[in-house]
Amino acid sequence: MATNRRGLMAYEFAENGSVLGRATLLGTGMIELDFPDPELRGRFESYLSRPRDHGGPVFELTHTEKVWPDESRLHFSEACLSMVNLYKVRRVL
Repeated sequence: MATNRRGLMAYEFAENGSVLGRATLLGTGMIELDFPDPELRGRFESYLSRPRDHGGPVFELTHTEKVWPDESRLHFSEACLSMVNLYKVRRVL
């Protein structure tokens, strides 16, 4: 997890009272998914990489990082909050 919190935006996802993980917008065009369960992380990567109304995936995978195509805090928030039907979603940063 990034240690410099200035400018970060993060959402936490929970189910049945247990925190499953967190998605963090790190800065210019990058997000980090922090999920201990690799299967769940893969599910979130798959879900968030689907095309959205704004014309592209939420992020694109590169070698070691996630690249946010439109670099928009608004679209990051919308993508995370769109999961409210499946998980309890809470903004933590």
